Amino acid sequence: MKKVLFLTVHLFMSKRNANFHHLAKACANNGNEITFCTVPNSINTLIQRSDNRKERVKSFYYSLFPKILNNIEITSYISLLYPLNNTPFINGLLNFFFQYGYSSSFKRKFDYIIVENGIPLLLVEKLKKINPNAKFIYRVSDPIKKDVGWKGFLELESKIIEQFDLISTPASLITKKLKEQYPNVKILTHYHGINKKLFLKQYKNPYMEHYGERKNFIFVGASKLDIEFLKIASKISKNYLFHIIGPFNPIIENENIIYYGEMKFEETIKYIQYADVCLQTLIKFPYSKMYERTLKFTQYSFYKKPIIAPKHMELKENNVFTYTNEVTSITIALKDAIAFDMTSYDNSWIKTWEEISMELCQ
Repeated sequence: MKKVLFLTVHLFMSKRNANFHHLAKACANNGNEITFCTVPNSINTLIQRSDNRKERVKSFYYSLFPKILNNIEITSYISLLYPLNNTPFINGLLNFFFQYGYSSSFKRKFDYIIVENGIPLLLVEKLKKINPNAKFIYRVSDPIKKDVGWKGFLELESKIIEQFDLISTPASLITKKLKEQYPNVKILTHYHGINKKLFLKQYKNPYMEHYGERKNFIFVGASKLDIEFLKIASKISKNYLFHIIGPFNPIIENENIIYYGEMKFEETIKYIQYADVCLQTLIKFPYSKMYERTLKFTQYSFYKKPIIAPKHMELKENNVFTYTNEVTSITIALKDAIAFDMTSYDNSWIKTWEEISMELCQ
């Protein structure tokens, strides 16, 4: 049994399950002792983040008295403040306070410490001193962007990246980019995985009772929904229903668009399982081409669903139908996706989270 610390920006009890949630649970399923630590938790976190505020307050408490849930210790690292400013002097001052934060879990020794990019990187050198024999793994959920957040993170990443025993990324293009920057570092691609126990279950069809035989398109996500696509696509046919799961305001109000708000991860699966077409309809954002197999893309592809995505993402799989934001292009993408033969798609590349966690913690 290995003792593994996950250092992440995510709250464990959040409705949104990111790859760190899945990895931690899978690592626990493999018989390891898991600590899931949220970083940061501070005054400016509470002010800036209105979502999950109740759980964030609880997380403050867990830094002192961790919660045990399904063999996972849930805790956090609390500090008065944390750096998020582009002024070096101010950041230096904020980082000084941040380093004197506290988590009861930091008193213990770990075999593996898996660190997410962003704020958790600030604690690597501190944890190296406490755990000199631990293997440090850098799980790069996203490439650090030059134009987003604290610019010092790029310098920090460059400074400490060679201290990691392994760099793991969820996309081959991110791996390629990092290998070009850091040729002497071990960098591997581990695409997002799947929880087969949940995805192999047969759920009740959520569409049949209310929506009959119409074609159901599903989008599940937390941000970056292409509103222009939705505006055009929803006008093409009343027989097409667009189901939107996530924290989105009903900006486009057509009778064939159904907004559900946020759901627990487990509740979203039936909507994917019985959808006719899945939507990876994201607006253009920095490094969008690097996201060839996102977490949702993997879940959609596990069911061999046709996927509609914008051309700017340059997705190459044969179950992907691309569009530009004009009527003809979107109409063709919708019709071709509906006609897709799902038996033609090979999803053998998809691994379970347990398999991925075993590859990380060998």
